[in-house]
Amino acid sequence: GEVQRLFIIQTRYLSPGTHIDDDDDDDYNKDKKSLQKALQQQSLRVLQQYNFTQAEHSFITRCLIYIGDACAKLQQQSQRQTRQQNQDIDTTTNTRSTSYHQLPIVVAWYKLKQLGWMPGDTCLSTYMYILSTTCAAAAAATATDSTTNSSNSSIELVPPVCEDTLLEVVTCHDWMYQSNEKTVSIRLKGLIGKGRVEEAEELLALYVQECDKHKQNSDGKSIIPDKNGLRLRTCLPLMEHYCQSGDVESVLRLYRQMHETPSVHWDAEAYTLVLSSLARFGYLGVARNITNRYGPELFETIVRDMAEDVLELSPEAVTSLESGFREGLRIHRTSAESLNDDIETHNSVIVERVEIPSNGTCPSTGAELRLLSLDESQRQHVHDTLLEMAKQRSHEFANNVRKSQENPSDALCSSNTESLGYRALSNFSEWLDTREGDPFTSIVDGANVAYYGHSSVHYSSLKLVVERLEEMGETPLVVMPWKYIQPSFYVSSLKSRDILTEKDGEVIQWLQEKEMMYVVPRLCLDDYFWMLASVSNQTNSRRGKDLSVAMDDQENRFAGMRPMLVTNDQMRDHKLDLLGPREFRRWYSCHIVNYHIDNYKNDEWQDERNVRFYPADYYSREIQGNAHPSGKGTVWHFPITNSSDWWLGIWIEQ
Repeated sequence: GEVQRLFIIQTRYLSPGTHIDDDDDDDYNKDKKSLQKALQQQSLRVLQQYNFTQAEHSFITRCLIYIGDACAKLQQQSQRQTRQQNQDIDTTTNTRSTSYHQLPIVVAWYKLKQLGWMPGDTCLSTYMYILSTTCAAAAAATATDSTTNSSNSSIELVPPVCEDTLLEVVTCHDWMYQSNEKTVSIRLKGLIGKGRVEEAEELLALYVQECDKHKQNSDGKSIIPDKNGLRLRTCLPLMEHYCQSGDVESVLRLYRQMHETPSVHWDAEAYTLVLSSLARFGYLGVARNITNRYGPELFETIVRDMAEDVLELSPEAVTSLESGFREGLRIHRTSAESLNDDIETHNSVIVERVEIPSNGTCPSTGAELRLLSLDESQRQHVHDTLLEMAKQRSHEFANNVRKSQENPSDALCSSNTESLGYRALSNFSEWLDTREGDPFTSIVDGANVAYYGHSSVHYSSLKLVVERLEEMGETPLVVMPWKYIQPSFYVSSLKSRDILTEKDGEVIQWLQEKEMMYVVPRLCLDDYFWMLASVSNQTNSRRGKDLSVAMDDQENRFAGMRPMLVTNDQMRDHKLDLLGPREFRRWYSCHIVNYHIDNYKNDEWQDERNVRFYPADYYSREIQGNAHPSGKGTVWHFPITNSSDWWLGIWIEQ
């Protein structure tokens, strides 16, 4: 009965504790000791008032802590199921389910305070996770209920109670364990939500100062920043407030501060927020009589920053930008000016979704999109990353090879396959740099070509591709795994052995005699070899010469970067872990050349068959700015996610 009565008592706040006056302690330690003293006194009062034993007190405390763990797991499961279903859920219904996770935490927090529990960092973090994740959804549900005149007392009660509880949990955490980036972010959101913007600005300024101080001295007491320092999410609540209110001076001040902080990594949503807001309030050149500080120059500055951090925009981001410009045009245009709602044009402003054809010319503005290549530092990074990946992945690849063998016990067993792959690729890199003769201008993925259109190796296809490349004035190098030059080898997909013919052997000999084949050692992944060859310096053979072929080449050679990499491999296994998305996209666009080989009817060696080559991309699918044909400013194009040919084009005349 006493335990049940304890759980329903609505005591919310700690009793005042005795303040510790100790000249040797700073303010932080005084606050911490005061809180600890208050909790100790509260714990004794509860034990005396309800006649609990220490074991009973500890049991109740553990139960309340477990409530937090259980609610966190349920909330994670709910969020995971929602993502998997990938469907819209009514806001009110969704929030009503999340309130089942919130309300137990609210009650448990009040009871833990009344018990005089000494909070642990893990438990406080769990409580913060649950309350901070769902407060916004609860507030949205309350707004939905009010607009539909519905009444649900539990939903209406959740937002203020949860917000108060969250701020108490954060305050307790900061007193006991000192502030971090997460708690500062929660405090900022709370202050801005209550309209206390100046206090939020002071808090952010203090955190920035402490982050700067922490770089030089890790003994700061009031705030200990996390290892990543100031982050984007820390600043976004203030930025969102400035953008919504149209405070352009504050937007630009915070924008510059965030960009000058290395630990703040901008994403597409943050850039879209800033650009759409500035456009909505007429600061990007869509309004009359704006000062020189704004207008096209401001748009150009922000988008150039954006192009360095972001590759493409989601459909939602594109819609937000379109809406921002549309609203800005409607508000700030003069009565004599008109607006085309289908193609967003306004005097010297164009904001339009366009389908870019294969020649890369924008049908709306006439600007020509470019194929952007790796710079020297990016090329070197690809080269070095491949060496590192060979070291990391060789052991995994070797194990997969052994499992796919007809008789795994016959496979080569090496306890040092990691260094084997690295050494083999390093030797290949050194060979490319030190060899004499003509530099290789085309690298052929031998296995990919030999298997093209078949379930077994066909060296006739490889011979056709090499001969066609030579006719085009290229110097090819075929990269072929050791396995496929053996007289016979096991094919795991067929669960049988493939046997090379005499003519297959003649092609292998022909390629080796012409020094146009490099055999990848056993238990080494050949993909890394042909990838690395495409970015190799080929120092001795190239002698500093640019191997690229211009679009208007007089010899009608295949235009583009060299060496080109002939393969139809989509490289799904390497796209995420090879290098950064921008580097991968540029490398793939500039070096990959796809091919097609006609099928034979009777004899693969005698039939006339055509070989055609296609560039993987004619222009780079990343945000890029190109000159307007009139010479009046830059046209910026933003590729739209999951839409291969559609882009958002924006031009503001300068």
